[in-house]
Amino acid sequence: MSLFFELIRYRFSKPKSNVCSFLSFDGHCSDSPYFISKEIYRLRPDIIQYWIVKDQYRQYVPNYAVAVRFKSKEAARIIRESKFIVDNVYGPYAYAVSSEPLSKVKGLLFRLFSFKKSQRVYTTWHGNSLKKGGRDQIGNDITNLYCGNLTIFSGALFTQKIMYHQSFGKAKMILLGTPRNDFLFLKENDIQIKTQLRLPVDKKIVLFAPTFRNDGKDVEEKNIERSGLNQIKEIDFFRLLGALNKRFGGDFVFVLRFHYHVMSLIDWGALSKQYPGIIINGNSNDDMSLYLKVADVLITDASSCMYDFSLKKSPCFLFFPDLISYQNKERGFYIPIEELPFACSTSFDDLLNSINRFDPHEYLSNIEKMHKKLGFVDDGHSTARIAKYILADNCL
Repeated sequence: MSLFFELIRYRFSKPKSNVCSFLSFDGHCSDSPYFISKEIYRLRPDIIQYWIVKDQYRQYVPNYAVAVRFKSKEAARIIRESKFIVDNVYGPYAYAVSSEPLSKVKGLLFRLFSFKKSQRVYTTWHGNSLKKGGRDQIGNDITNLYCGNLTIFSGALFTQKIMYHQSFGKAKMILLGTPRNDFLFLKENDIQIKTQLRLPVDKKIVLFAPTFRNDGKDVEEKNIERSGLNQIKEIDFFRLLGALNKRFGGDFVFVLRFHYHVMSLIDWGALSKQYPGIIINGNSNDDMSLYLKVADVLITDASSCMYDFSLKKSPCFLFFPDLISYQNKERGFYIPIEELPFACSTSFDDLLNSINRFDPHEYLSNIEKMHKKLGFVDDGHSTARIAKYILADNCL
């Protein structure tokens, strides 16, 4: 019944004209909403901003904004009072309906009470699409989506079409870019960023960022073994770093960044002891774009960070030991993975061969073809465009 009464309070409360709230993932203060928040403050410092975050991410909340505890009564009140909400999923009161009877009942409650025309919700989502999700994902049973007055910003025409389908055509689609990627176009001093991230300034960085697997649960209801741990067990780090040093020059270190669903379950002390000076914690800062900015090489599997990193035109490789299972049983792909410009390896030896055979001219040509085919619009100015759109859309 608490959900029922909260939806009623939400539905019949009146937003305040000078209040907005921001969310990112499950209580983070990061990603594209963070950059939009900063730009809106620059343009309109009189607007009161709230960041709804978990306690461990309060340190990232800008000093001009008010931090509110995630999933608290105060957070529910702030959401009700916000003129507009910015997040990177579907918004705090979106609900995906399945064919289960209870899900249909909850969907009816959301449809009746949770949406008001006087409040707008904006989402940047959290990456361009490769792996299937939502109603398209293998085994999913989503029959409808209630998402209120929702606008989805995207950075590629390809992703915009997918998100329109995912939202059952209920969201307004705007192709303005991906704010978190603006940072990749800046000519910032990488030494300063490396210092901020506590990375060695005299080393090159290979960033390993595996995606989250969700076909089964092994630790605290989170599948961490195939979300990075199994992969790094197959890697001979001395051979890998040797191949990178030889092919690209310099002296590389391995920065490992796990998905936020599993990063708190990783024993970094054990990894550091097992691989001293070789593996560095890439989850010490909440902002993934910082790591992408200073990385010289990216290794991932199905993470959308490959698209972000492609804007730098720097080498990216896919290490995907469970490719067949992931493709046919777990998620599936919107694009055949062999059509991507990134060499995909299912074994460690094949990964080494891909690094040794890397052709920069062919790679650059294939990156540019992908950007054109998928309709990328990121150019370093997405944040400004989206912030101005939001303010104009709310007559502010």
